[in-house]
Amino acid sequence: MRPAWKRRLRRTLFLLAGLSALFVALIILADSGWVKRRLIGLADRKLRSGFGLSLQVGDASLRLASLSASLRDVRLSSLQSGPAPVRTFAASEVAINLAWSGLLTGHIHIQEVRLVRPRVEIAVPAGPARAAPAGASGLSRPARKPVSVRVDKFTLIDGEALLDGSGRSFSADLREIRLDLRYLPEDKDHQGTLACGGGRMILSGNEIPIRSVESEFRINEGRIGVERFLVRTNLSSLEIKGEVRNIQADPVFRADLAANLDLAEWTRLMPALPSGRGALVIDGRVESGSDGIRFSAGARSTGLKLEGLPDLSFRAALEGNPRFFKLTEFIVEAAGGRLEGRGEFHPPGEGESRLNLGWKGFSLVRLADFFPRIPVLPATA
Repeated sequence: MRPAWKRRLRRTLFLLAGLSALFVALIILADSGWVKRRLIGLADRKLRSGFGLSLQVGDASLRLASLSASLRDVRLSSLQSGPAPVRTFAASEVAINLAWSGLLTGHIHIQEVRLVRPRVEIAVPAGPARAAPAGASGLSRPARKPVSVRVDKFTLIDGEALLDGSGRSFSADLREIRLDLRYLPEDKDHQGTLACGGGRMILSGNEIPIRSVESEFRINEGRIGVERFLVRTNLSSLEIKGEVRNIQADPVFRADLAANLDLAEWTRLMPALPSGRGALVIDGRVESGSDGIRFSAGARSTGLKLEGLPDLSFRAALEGNPRFFKLTEFIVEAAGGRLEGRGEFHPPGEGESRLNLGWKGFSLVRLADFFPRIPVLPATA
């Protein structure tokens, strides 16, 4: 008769061998065509029933051993025209790599997210918002447990955003992204924070350094509220507050923004702007209503100095919608002179645009140096 310790050792070895075989089988099956089709089909059904969106994936690769997945030729699109501004999202590749430590701690720890050649199409509705697509029930039922999401690296390569057919190329490389979400039983909603340690964004070949991103928000079944979304570059900042309401039926939104833009920083990013120093302070609001999207904004300068125009002050205000806007105030003061203007502007072929200017003690010849395509004509009797 074998000693007891040998029997226990044999059983332990058989158990380890069985677990190893099961693990190898799971690794092989995870990347099988049948499993991938089932998972993609399940995700498509959830998106259709919950959000009125369809999912198409050309190919997928799942690696259980490294907790990584790669989706190629991804397309996410609305089932029909609705109030959502994003109509389609497509990417050559969407890759995600999870960390094993997250399985041990219960947190979601993403080592890397990579988007290759993403393309987002955004349609701006000109008229009233319409009801959501049939079957779209808004947000899924919120979880009751705190959720912590950590993203070590987010990379976006060669992306494109299209707004009414006008595209801008962009790329982004963000690091140390962290998302924390917890449920508040007394309010029956989630409270979350989002932070980014820094990175960069490239718009049409011009690089924007990002020093930090901070956000606080709340989510329930009918509302998404952004209490603060703050982006800082080396010398500038942009803060947005707002909300989206009636998510499950007829969504409406409101966003207030406040920006402090350093002119020296932004003229390096946008060479078309005149070189100078100082800052522009911008406050504005964008919101939707029964008559569609409308916006209003005001801007003023602080310590502004442009080449050839020292001690310049500027302020302006406008309001309108995606198809029309009105310049309600435009004042420039420099070198003892004052220029004032008001106007209305329509897209070509959709109405008459006009701009009324008045000035006192202001040299238009000096101003024309900044607008070489606009000739200065002598006054007529």
